[in-house]
Amino acid sequence: MVCLNILRAFLILPYPLAVVMVYSAYLAGNLLNFTNISFFSLAFGFLLSFFFIGSFNSFNAVFDIDVDKESKPKRPIPAGLISKNLALSYSLFLYFAFIVLLYVFYSFEVFVIGMIMIILSVFYSSGLRLKRFPLLSDLLIAITYTVFPMLLGFLIGRGNLFSLPYPQFAIVFLFGFAVLITKNFEDFVADKKHGLKTLPVIFGIKQTLALVILLFLVSDFVLLLLLLRNQLPSYLSLILFFTLPVFFHSFRRLWEEPSQKNAFKLFKHLAVFMLALELLTGFSLII
Repeated sequence: MVCLNILRAFLILPYPLAVVMVYSAYLAGNLLNFTNISFFSLAFGFLLSFFFIGSFNSFNAVFDIDVDKESKPKRPIPAGLISKNLALSYSLFLYFAFIVLLYVFYSFEVFVIGMIMIILSVFYSSGLRLKRFPLLSDLLIAITYTVFPMLLGFLIGRGNLFSLPYPQFAIVFLFGFAVLITKNFEDFVADKKHGLKTLPVIFGIKQTLALVILLFLVSDFVLLLLLLRNQLPSYLSLILFFTLPVFFHSFRRLWEEPSQKNAFKLFKHLAVFMLALELLTGFSLII
């Protein structure tokens, strides 16, 4: 029974939805260099995504245990499925596995980007504790979930830094930034109690929600400019029509009733949108 609980914890700690989001960003980057897609690069990308975001979220869970006890009591550490020390050891093992994979199989530039990802993720939770700084921490999370994995996917697909398709990277980052800010809503009460200065704690849920909507509008505007300049395929114009209307109900529910349940629903809906956006963007140089 103890072994089953630990195994369960090992699967839950990485936060499966986060693994899927990071892997879809990797796939987008890999697809942008579609001439070199292989089963190996796709499978390798999944392992990289699991090892990296698993280590990041497991490491962060060790330092966030007080917040999780209140906002997410069913998470593995507060639920007693796994000890803090074992969770920390697990995160360090995943970091090590991530480094080994990059070092053994890929180029120096890929390895350097991977090391930057690890350093920033460690300093996010401990040391400099970058998560204390609102907006900066949100930018870091957006880069971690979108730009870095997308960049790895592109380079592992035998692309190079001088041939990056910047419009595609820009769109995924801008929308990702808006989406990932909403993840702060579900921890609002616990973050406020423990003195964490997230955007919802500083400005309130409604004001932060208004900021998220504004960021979506800015992202839509940038997308429109890129479409008008023929730097993106026309089928991505569908995003302009579905970005805000499709999620209006979720935005309105959270606005009218700021609860953890509604916050999590909003994030799940937007996360699904991000998966679709990243994959569509990945195909933009193929179609």
